[in-house]
Amino acid sequence: MVPAVTSPGCSGAPPKAPPVLVAVQRGGLWGFATPQGQLAIPSRYDEVGDFSEGRAAVRSGDRWGFIDPAGQEIVAPVWDDAYAFAEGFAVVSRGGKYGAIAIDGTVRISPVFKGLRSFNEGLAPAGSGEQWGFVDTTGAWVIRPTYYDVWHFNEGIARVDTGEHMCFINNTGTKALPTCFDQAGDFHSDRAAVWVDGRWGFVDSSGRMAVPAAWQGAKPFSEGLAAVKSPKGWGFVDNNGQLVIPPRFSRVGPFQGGLAVAREGDRTGYLDKRGKWAIRPRFDVGFGFEHDLARVQIGGRHAWIDKKGNYVLMPEAAK
Repeated sequence: MVPAVTSPGCSGAPPKAPPVLVAVQRGGLWGFATPQGQLAIPSRYDEVGDFSEGRAAVRSGDRWGFIDPAGQEIVAPVWDDAYAFAEGFAVVSRGGKYGAIAIDGTVRISPVFKGLRSFNEGLAPAGSGEQWGFVDTTGAWVIRPTYYDVWHFNEGIARVDTGEHMCFINNTGTKALPTCFDQAGDFHSDRAAVWVDGRWGFVDSSGRMAVPAAWQGAKPFSEGLAAVKSPKGWGFVDNNGQLVIPPRFSRVGPFQGGLAVAREGDRTGYLDKRGKWAIRPRFDVGFGFEHDLARVQIGGRHAWIDKKGNYVLMPEAAK
């Protein structure tokens, strides 16, 4: 599980937003610090996950539990694996079966599923046998397991794999778009990437081709722009398909907080929406901004930077 910045509480979470904490490794163990470098939770865990909805998954030995931003144990380390909270529930596993717990650690869905993913828009992908469907927060089937694979609902539409094609359904299980595709992505900002005649474009929720299929690669829309790939590299288009940032980068991430990770040559930096370097490429690896902080890697060590590219936690402290 990847360490990250805390997120404010939402459905089912404590009403007060927790402080922003970042994961730090000291002496081979993980804890959490403030962006100013003050240790908030001592480094005593073998592995930590994201803070989300006021909880972070932490591993002691071979078992996972959860702590709050004060470092108090909320869920004892009794689970084989544990994932970040979403919509008041966290997926946990025991003995190869998956279920879900509430913010206080109460088991709300017994670990009986072959697979279970996080909740989004009130439903979670769940696996039974070799097929997948969707369950509600009680663990009851809302859409029976009839698909080869399924993905989260976004904007009321979910992508499903029939074993032959990628199709889109609504939350009653009926077909949302008239056409299925060989490959497709999820809906974001009323656009989903689809593969048509050997190229990627985007459809809207009516099934209209909103961005012509002319690209070698495409990533989801975020903050009004989507990454697309040509023989020259990655660039960005708006939701009408107009090229905003010409393709020239070997790798890009989505825009988060007005900036996007981009790689040029052997270094990574951050672009603004004009395609200009807001933070010049000098990192080995970079991750997206959240709460105005981004994690970067230099020489195998982690650090945290602000939107001006200044270190708020140096590599030695945030390994």
